[in-house]
Amino acid sequence: MLGKPRIRLPDAEGQRITVEGAIRTIETKTDNLGKTKRVLRIDDITFRGAAFSEYNVNSISDTLSRLFLPGAVCATVEDVGEKPEKRLIMGERIMVTGIMKTFRRARNQGGFDEEGYHYACGDAFAMDACKVVTRDGNGNRFMQDIQDLKEALANRIEMICDEDAGLMRALLLGDKSGLSDGLKSLYRDGAILHVLSVSGLHISFWGAGLYMLFRKMLLPLILAASAAGTFLVLYCIMTGMSPSAFRASVMFLCTLTADAIHRSYDRLTALSFSAMLLCTAKPYILFHSGFLLSYGAILGITIFLPIITEHFPGKAAKLLGASLSVQIVTLPVILTAYFSVPVYGVFLNLLVVPLMSLVMGGGMLALAVGLIWLPVAKMLFIPVHLILSGIAFVCQMTENLPLNSWNAGIPSIANVIRYAVMLVFIAWSADFVGRKYLVLSYLCALSFLTWNVPDALSITMIDVGQGQSVAVSADGNHHYLIDGGSTSEKELARYTLIPYLQSQGISYLDAVFISHTDADHYSGIEEMLLQGKDCKVRIGSLVMPAIGDRDEKYMELCQLAHKTEIPVYVMGRGNAIMEGDLSLTCLHPQPGSCFDDKNSGSLVLAIAQGDFCMLDMGDCDAKGEEEIISQLVDIKRNMDRNAVGRHSPFAHSDILAAGHHGSKTSSSEAFLHAIRPIDTLISVGERNRYGHPAPEVLTRLLEVDSNIHMTKEGGALTVHVTPDGAYTISHYIS
Repeated sequence: MLGKPRIRLPDAEGQRITVEGAIRTIETKTDNLGKTKRVLRIDDITFRGAAFSEYNVNSISDTLSRLFLPGAVCATVEDVGEKPEKRLIMGERIMVTGIMKTFRRARNQGGFDEEGYHYACGDAFAMDACKVVTRDGNGNRFMQDIQDLKEALANRIEMICDEDAGLMRALLLGDKSGLSDGLKSLYRDGAILHVLSVSGLHISFWGAGLYMLFRKMLLPLILAASAAGTFLVLYCIMTGMSPSAFRASVMFLCTLTADAIHRSYDRLTALSFSAMLLCTAKPYILFHSGFLLSYGAILGITIFLPIITEHFPGKAAKLLGASLSVQIVTLPVILTAYFSVPVYGVFLNLLVVPLMSLVMGGGMLALAVGLIWLPVAKMLFIPVHLILSGIAFVCQMTENLPLNSWNAGIPSIANVIRYAVMLVFIAWSADFVGRKYLVLSYLCALSFLTWNVPDALSITMIDVGQGQSVAVSADGNHHYLIDGGSTSEKELARYTLIPYLQSQGISYLDAVFISHTDADHYSGIEEMLLQGKDCKVRIGSLVMPAIGDRDEKYMELCQLAHKTEIPVYVMGRGNAIMEGDLSLTCLHPQPGSCFDDKNSGSLVLAIAQGDFCMLDMGDCDAKGEEEIISQLVDIKRNMDRNAVGRHSPFAHSDILAAGHHGSKTSSSEAFLHAIRPIDTLISVGERNRYGHPAPEVLTRLLEVDSNIHMTKEGGALTVHVTPDGAYTISHYIS
């Protein structure tokens, strides 16, 4: 969490509360059932009810803090109707009652930080299933008219543009709600997603275009500047005033002002002024990737484009200079937000950015005609559709090229600081050094940004809610995933597993293990297999338990792997995978065994390196634990370190990944006394309906003096192991 919200929030998660405030924005959404709902951002809120009265503003310091920190509520209400007398109006004060919902923090590296995003937007919490209790009807009619105009234009775009409607709404109106996930991914992977945000491209098209038109009409300079500036501000308000739109509009207004008063325009001064205004209103916007990318792009063009064109004269520098200068400054933000850099993005931008001016011009012409004559508007839009189809085709082609993406993962804060210091040094020294020195200096800066000393062994229990997934990395070169499923998280691979792996710079898994065929252990892996060769993290092999009774899901997963040419192996007691000093040894099940309960046949792995060992129990129950204890007796009797694989986990067991999420059917007293883990990791979802972990299991663990770490409390749990076997455990959520 970046800081405290500007209002103290009652501990009422999941409870019905009532608040009163003024509507700041209204957004219409349609759910999967076709039911219309409105998402309201309500400012200047007051809690109603004696139980929550203490959380209202009651002092001068509280009032001052409300000016700067997030304090709006994002409320989803049932549609109150389209009749004029029933429609909600922007600016009117209303009272709503609904279920309080606080925003979730990211629980794994690479995960979506809902809390940070909404804080940047000024939202402190949300309310679902809301109903309007009272309203005064005295809203801002002018602002509502702008909103109505936007909705009317969006509806007309839907009629004209058909399959391209979502893209054109984003491009012309700043409304990205209609963009498909596939299209956003395609543009993001091609490094051209920025063209769909209202930014400098739109401002130069509208603002500069209108200003030049008014001047050619011989309007006085001040009148032309005022008219163009007013239109621009209204357009930005209609499109939602994103950070990039605010930045571009303020900078353009500074240009007009300088022109009107016959003063010189300084880009860095205008950039700083717009940033100061935006951060004063929304301090948390400093941590928003859109803000950093927009301002970083202009900073790069201002500082590094002159350096590139001066030291590298020629057509290539003129063509690529702007894209390269933007990339130089924004690279840390791109890696932090998206984990990878599209290698061919610089060249794609050379093609796409000029074409977008044609798309905007053609789209606006079709929209204007469509307000009068729809059939002609559809014909006028055909060239625009062809351009958009061509852009999509080129993006898809680049995705199939070799080395199309550089997946470096999220850089550390220390590395970003080193990189920034080097950029400052390069900018300072550019006037008195040659091009070779500049190239070497930037390569040095790039190495600082991506330089990382990996742990000898790193094991992360990823927070997947009610499920389990463990990622294993050895020396940063060999990567494995043990399970990957959840019953509480939808599309686990898309939103959790793949983002986590990419954030670590992992694009290839040597092997993926599925301990057994319960959905809370395989759902995300199945999703990755279904993606096939389109999956952003490739799978080297699939490892299944060597059981005799293989159910339908077991065979289905194997067939999915075969379809994408992923080899499938089975693993039973005594089998091991060895890479350098790392060994992953199977302790259970006995090959060919059959079990009444699939949990009993769960794959159990000993992850060992040097003197360190961790047991991953999957969902193994007490029956399986008895078989492992019998191995312990034999091993202790023979004192043979090679009795099970290369490293006997029973010489000592540092860490236990508790079986079956801490269920009472696992982690028996006899088993825990036999292995005596120093630390125990439990993968368990918050407020899960199974009551995991069981209180008796926690008691048993405390009896053997084991330190307990749970994902529901600490998010992702990472074990950092040194070459000598010493280790530390970190929680993603402190």
